[in-house]
Formats: sequence, structure tokens, C-alpha cells
Amino acid sequence: MSINISKLALLVGILVACLGWGGEFPPTASTADVPRLLKRTEHIRGLSEAEMIELVPRQSGFRYVDCPNCSGGRQENQLTWTPDLGDQVICSYCDHRYPSDKYPMSNVQVVINPRGESVSFPYWADSQGQRHFFMARRDYEVRESLAIGARDLAILFAITGDETYSRRAALILDRFAELFPGWCYHYDYPFRPKEIFEGNVPPSEFLPGFRTARWSCWAYGDIPVALVQAYDWIRDSSSLRELSGERGLNVSARIENDLLRNAAEQVLANQDALTNMSPVAWTALAITGRVLKEPRYVHEVVDRCRRLVLSKFFYDGSWYEGAPSYAAATLDKLAQLVNVLQGTSDPVGYVDASDGTRFDNFQATQWLPSLEEAQASLRTLRLPDGRLVPMHDTWSTKTLLPPAETTLPYLLPALGH
Repeated sequence: MSINISKLALLVGILVACLGWGGEFPPTASTADVPRLLKRTEHIRGLSEAEMIELVPRQSGFRYVDCPNCSGGRQENQLTWTPDLGDQVICSYCDHRYPSDKYPMSNVQVVINPRGESVSFPYWADSQGQRHFFMARRDYEVRESLAIGARDLAILFAITGDETYSRRAALILDRFAELFPGWCYHYDYPFRPKEIFEGNVPPSEFLPGFRTARWSCWAYGDIPVALVQAYDWIRDSSSLRELSGERGLNVSARIENDLLRNAAEQVLANQDALTNMSPVAWTALAITGRVLKEPRYVHEVVDRCRRLVLSKFFYDGSWYEGAPSYAAATLDKLAQLVNVLQGTSDPVGYVDASDGTRFDNFQATQWLPSLEEAQASLRTLRLPDGRLVPMHDTWSTKTLLPPAETTLPYLLPALGH
């Protein structure tokens, strides 16, 4: 089970390809992309500002909510949302819409959120007592849609310079920043009872494996990267200054502190076992650190990355879980992280308080030299046609590498292969 790595890879790809444009992470889009972006943002641009702001969920949502009306799909991912559905979600298999007369959300779980406010989560319960939070599924879908929408609007502003796009992105960002501190921590996993935690959960009470989350279902993905990007791309617009005047507060500071740093600090506070999912969180932290000019995040990421490479890859470069597919997935995520880190420099005079280091034009070959050995080890673990050697969880049909030009004997003694 995993969060959507392909979406994160796409976001990172947009960032990485254009580090030379002059900003921290300028978008690669051009005027040729404007029609596509206009189409993608058509719905939120058609709303009034008040309607768009009201669409931002007031509380955290759930990803895993199944359809009690049919047995289609898997892992409780059947229900989807599109703007025309309003406050409903629909099953992708039987087309039943929720909530409905057949499945009314007549029960409510009331909890105290991190701000000390009473909030309600309505649900329908089946005969076994399993709770179905249909509105929370809708909220989960809406927050993703709006985050991507804000990113697309910010790209439109970067391409065209039209402040109408940056204003709408700023409004979405500010509304998330206003509401996010009140989102409840929760546990969201397929086929298990949902848990919504009371109050402001301290890190000492976080579930292991990054399972105490707010933005996502899994705290590895709890930094909203799309909103970090959107903020980066409109930060110098006049929209944020104008909105600050209207709100009577520093909107940029609220976005940075109540949304982006809030999420980053929560992710950073999790006990990190240095797993194959850790680089997902680290990449988001590195992006956030660079955008917010917070070198502490970047240094922490590099330190954890070094510890993972030294402790989780065996001395022959093989990945400790044994499966070449896991090694390939981990190295792919590490490559994305390295691309974000590459070339970064600390602010003038900065020295990291934890280890006394500073980065000037960061180079992975200097700070993470063992990565090449791990990559070389993986390259040996392939059949002549490029399929990975089918050990442990690796499927015999898995093709992740190009065909081998030559086939030579090799030994990976630590792996026992």
C-alpha cells in the first residue's frame, strides 16, 4: 500500500527541470500550456470568490471509505468526487451516490479539534457497526482538487503575469492556512475502523509508521506539495499584498506558518524508521525548506538520507528488504530527492546547529557517495531482457531496467545471491 507516488513524481519533475530559471523552483510551462491549464481550472474560475473559498474543507477527510452498495473495486477506493456532485460522492462501479436515502448519514462523531473547537463527522453505519464517512471522503477529494487547482492557477500567473490567477491561488492558499490548524489528526487505513483523535496530538503519541495524519491518509504525504509550489510561484505577486490589506493581517506569514511550516513540522516530528517510503516525506520537506528558506529542513533531510544509505543498503549495495523491486523503488525516490537537493546553498552565515555543517552548491556525490554503489548493485540484478531477478516480493514480469548488453557472473555476498 502506498500514497500516490506518481503524483509526487510529477510535481517533483515540474520543479526539478527548471532550477536554472532564476526562482527557487520556477514552472517549466509555456504559453502553449495555457489552454490546457484554463480547461483544468475552468470550474474554480467560474465560481465566485466566496463560493471558491467555501469549497475548502473545514476539517480533514478520509481516503478509505468503501461503497456498501456493491462489491466492486479494492482497498476502499471506490468513491470519487467531481465538482458537479456538490456534497456527494459516487461509486465508480455501481454509480450509487452518497449520502442517500438508502445510506443516510444519521450518526455523528463529535470530537475536539486541535484548536479546542467541537467538530462533527457524520457517518452511516452498517449492521456490523462499520462507519462510512461519506462526507469525509468528499472532503479528501476536494482538498486534493483545490490544491492542484491552486498550483495550476499559479502556473497561469507565472506564464501570463495576470494577477486574476494569482489572486484566486492566494485565496485558496489563505483559506487552507486559516482552516488547516483545526484539522483533526486521524488514522485512516483500509478495512480498519477510522480513528479521529482529540485535540492537538503530541508527537510522542503519534502512531508508528507515520500513521497519524492530517492532510493525507499517511503522514509521509502530509506536506501539501502542490500548495508549496503555488505559494512559491505567486509569492512576488501583488495579490498577496492586496489580500493582506483586505484581511488586516500578513497573509504570506499565515500561509507560511499556519499551513506550510505547520505541516512540515508535523511530518518532521514523526519517528522515522528510515523505510522505503521515507524519501517521499524527505522530498516534500526539502522542497518546503528551499521555498521557505528554512535550511534546517534541508539539513535534516540530508542527514536522514545519509543514515538510510549507510544502514539500509548492505555492504554490497543491495537493499536490506532483499526484493530488487523495492530497491528500485527506493532508489527512484532517492533520485527525485537528490534532484531537489542538487545545487542548494545555505543562507550566508548559516551553520547547522545539529552537526555544524553548511551546504554551498550541494552535490550528491560529495554528501551521498554510497548511492552509486547501490545503483550499481541494482543494475546487476536483472535478467538479459531487463526484467528484475524475481526474488522475494519482486514479480517475474517486472521490467524496470534496460536490457543487459552483456551477461557476466556476479556475487552479492551480503544479499546471499
